[in-house]
Amino acid sequence: MSRLRSSSKNVFFGILQQFITLILTFVTRTVFIKYLNIELLGVNSLFSNILTVLSIADLGFGTAILYSMYKPIAEKDEKKLCKLMNFYKKIYTKIAIIIFIIGISLLPFLKYLIKENNIDNIQLYYLLFLTDSVVSYLYAYKVNIINADQKTYIIKEYTLVFYIIRSILQCIIIVIWKNFFLYLLIQILTTMSINIYGAYIAKKMYPFINNKGELDDEEKNKIIDNVKSLFIYKIGGVILNNTDNILISSILGVAIVGYYTNYYTIINALSSITLIIFSTITYSVGNLVASDSKERQYEIFKKLEFFVTILFSFTSITLVILMDDFIKCWLGSEYIIDFPTVIAIVLNFYMYGVLNSIFMYRDTTGLFNKTKYLSIITSIINIILSIVLGNIIGLFGIIIATAISRLLTSFWYEPYTLHKIYFSKSAKNYFKFRILNIFYSVCISCILFIIFKKFQVDNWLDFIIKGILTGFLIIISMILIYRKNAEFKYYINLFKNILFKLKNNITNKI
Repeated sequence: MSRLRSSSKNVFFGILQQFITLILTFVTRTVFIKYLNIELLGVNSLFSNILTVLSIADLGFGTAILYSMYKPIAEKDEKKLCKLMNFYKKIYTKIAIIIFIIGISLLPFLKYLIKENNIDNIQLYYLLFLTDSVVSYLYAYKVNIINADQKTYIIKEYTLVFYIIRSILQCIIIVIWKNFFLYLLIQILTTMSINIYGAYIAKKMYPFINNKGELDDEEKNKIIDNVKSLFIYKIGGVILNNTDNILISSILGVAIVGYYTNYYTIINALSSITLIIFSTITYSVGNLVASDSKERQYEIFKKLEFFVTILFSFTSITLVILMDDFIKCWLGSEYIIDFPTVIAIVLNFYMYGVLNSIFMYRDTTGLFNKTKYLSIITSIINIILSIVLGNIIGLFGIIIATAISRLLTSFWYEPYTLHKIYFSKSAKNYFKFRILNIFYSVCISCILFIIFKKFQVDNWLDFIIKGILTGFLIIISMILIYRKNAEFKYYINLFKNILFKLKNNITNKI
């Protein structure tokens, strides 16, 4: 099977899995809120974030091992792959033990992380979350050879089946027994089943992976050196993106976490879909970096930058206009949070999203070595600002603190570094385009607010009508604003060519 075909299937099944998982998430969350309570929903989100932060022990190892597998897979070097798998098994066993020990040691401090806790068996629930995190590392090392062989779609297929079964069982448990313990138990059993079945599939596809063999010290040290750089680079991002719920719970209360994560579920779903697309594009950028001139790369960068900016501008404006209406139709008006906080949530989504074009080149050119400490600095600023602003102005303060920390660091420094160090160009045009785009997005949002001021959304039909009108008006506005832009003209011509080829294919078949 060709790389192109494998990549296409990976993207297709990735988006399909994300779409179905999104539907399952909304259904399960709706049942959860209706039959349990918002505090338990907050606990569910809080403990997920705590365990994500604890999983920093894993950062770097998975990526480093995958990179080390690419060459022996291409060369069909089974002995080398077997050695790597055995090394990977030992590493992940140690990581699981470390996470378990650190997780257990946090038990006495739970009362400080959950303000106004009125939930029984809170420590038992935490131990179940910890167990789910630890068992996720069992047999996981075997599955990664499928990823390295560019056959991720196989994993997506069976994982989706288990997710569907899990969601159905969890909904039944909540409706009939209203039991959070059984709900979490199903989650643990699903994680174990996915790993065990994945290991079975990997063994069937690659029978040699259970053979004995050890890497020599030089090979181990090379992998560990790569891990160190990746660990420093990624640790800040994990802390930055997974501490808001912990801070909200400890400062404002676990119920507020539940209200906030309803909105974050929407943001996370959109981010996951775009991540699948951009991960695929990154492979192409890597080939471009290896084979083409800097000038050619810069031309492609500008096209990618325009695409990413328009995508996240459109999505961000849509979220500002429609997110409260969606929450109202989905859960009820009592679950709507204050509008300034909604703006802060969308601002974070936009600020991180529009940097995806920068991230593609940063990761494929090795520039992460120049910015590896930046995410740590950003996360430190975020924690300090969140504590200060959270105590002063509540939830809005904690969310806007993340946006401010990004604005002070990565939002300007990463584009500046890419332009100066890699492209040897001024970033002036980039920042001019970025500022104008923010200005245009704010103007479009304000105009839409005025247009829809008296448009009352009371049901899903109203929401759909408003959504269609919103999308249409945003598209018309962007066409008027960017019609003379060179990159805009490029995508219009590309779209016309695709339609022309499609028309010819249909004609030829007829």
